[in-house]
Amino acid sequence: MDLASQQGRNTLMKYSLQLNSSQARRRALQSLVEDLTHHQIRELRNAIDRVDLRYDIVAELPLELCHVILQYLPLYQCFQAQRVSRKWKSILSSPSTLECILQYWYATPGMGLCIPEDFSTKSTASLKAEHIDAFRTGRPFGMRTYDLSIRGGLDAKRFAYADGVLAWIDPMQDCVVKALDLRTGIEGEFTTESRHILLQVVISSSIMVGLSPSARCYVWDLSTLDQVTLQLPSANARDLTVSGTTLAIASFQMRIVPQLEVVTWDQRTRLTQSFSVNLFSKQPENRYLWRMTIDRQGQTVIIFESTHHSDSLSSPDHLYFTRTNLKGDVLVRGSIGLGCIADAIGHNVASFFDLGGSGAPWICPGLWWDLNKDTEVQEVFRITFNFEKNRFDTTRYELNVSTERVLWKARFFFWKDVLYSCATLTARRYMVIDLREASLKHVDMAPGVMLPDSWIDAESNWCFESEGLLLGDDTFLVHILPYGFCVWCFDKNIRMANENIEYKYARQAGLLRFQRE
Repeated sequence: MDLASQQGRNTLMKYSLQLNSSQARRRALQSLVEDLTHHQIRELRNAIDRVDLRYDIVAELPLELCHVILQYLPLYQCFQAQRVSRKWKSILSSPSTLECILQYWYATPGMGLCIPEDFSTKSTASLKAEHIDAFRTGRPFGMRTYDLSIRGGLDAKRFAYADGVLAWIDPMQDCVVKALDLRTGIEGEFTTESRHILLQVVISSSIMVGLSPSARCYVWDLSTLDQVTLQLPSANARDLTVSGTTLAIASFQMRIVPQLEVVTWDQRTRLTQSFSVNLFSKQPENRYLWRMTIDRQGQTVIIFESTHHSDSLSSPDHLYFTRTNLKGDVLVRGSIGLGCIADAIGHNVASFFDLGGSGAPWICPGLWWDLNKDTEVQEVFRITFNFEKNRFDTTRYELNVSTERVLWKARFFFWKDVLYSCATLTARRYMVIDLREASLKHVDMAPGVMLPDSWIDAESNWCFESEGLLLGDDTFLVHILPYGFCVWCFDKNIRMANENIEYKYARQAGLLRFQRE
């Protein structure tokens, strides 16, 4: 070692003995740099350059804390971040981390994602992530169209969907219900006794039910195709709902205290029960809305009400719920005031209690836009009903959108925090809102794919103020139009019958460039 290097080493050793505190270190280092020669400074710089100053804080944290932090990342970034380092890849690709990230989307039992039997845990998690990303960005894996000529307007009660099966009352024969399995393409027809006309149809994974104005309710077992006819006590039944093997029919009675007459029936026990429930509101029927649903287990009936200050049904001032068992015993009642949306514009209030989407057991969708603010950041309020805690929850979001692009009159379809809206009477253009990401996008979901000529002609003849109906779940999105319906599939392992092969292959090959405005 030459003399200069030896002197530099001795100088470093002398100053290192003084580094007993932060203040002493700073003074010593400053004196060190002042006393070093240019040659010694160059040597010091070379020595420092060889020191790895990178610090991976994630690698040093406990795994449980990493889970809490990483769940706030957008899903696609969790997979991109696996390229940062081997440690990051080990953490982000572990089944425990992926399960923690995905549990928000797949916490509901009975999710319909098709997973091959030979898939590993890691491959299954990757498939789920791809499924969620496709739904959040409006990029389905498959599509098909179905011609259907509908007379008059689109009535939501004449269509129903559950677990990949779409049912509708035949527009040419009101006594016939048609059902289509979207996976297999198998189509069936169900005709009522004495050819009684039907006003409403609902469906679950077990049964399909049609409501007739002749005080009858027709139930078809989807596994055996057997039909059961229920005689109702009243011909003015207005609401019909089903969950699993349990159905409930309600009719409104305007008395001193408004009541709902409810009839329940269980397919397994064939037991019919009737009871009355007093409503909260004492206003005339046209001053408030009510809807009814059954919990996922088919054990309780929940009745929702909304009241309004005036005859206008734009924005309700209160929401109420009453939960009963199938015998009519009231288990719990509650309400929520809606002062937070007093100045907001009600979105789709006429169908406020439509429980759409696979998140239905948790959501009573109500969405309001505050369009009174001339700003590109819009406040959105969503009302949800928590079936486990028996309460309404209000969530406030801010969306980065311009006011003229908010289609607040359109219908929404929910899955978790992602909303689809059919903007116009076209089968390919949708508004996709991701509340967690605070984003709104107008998406062309079939760029470059030709629709049937009959559809193109029909689109040019219909009024674009009507946006159609949206039904579905986490797997299928069905857009019902006056001239047919379009089905979008978000599961890459499902090949629908009669699907658009051009679209399927282009999507798998990554050739589609989804257009967003």
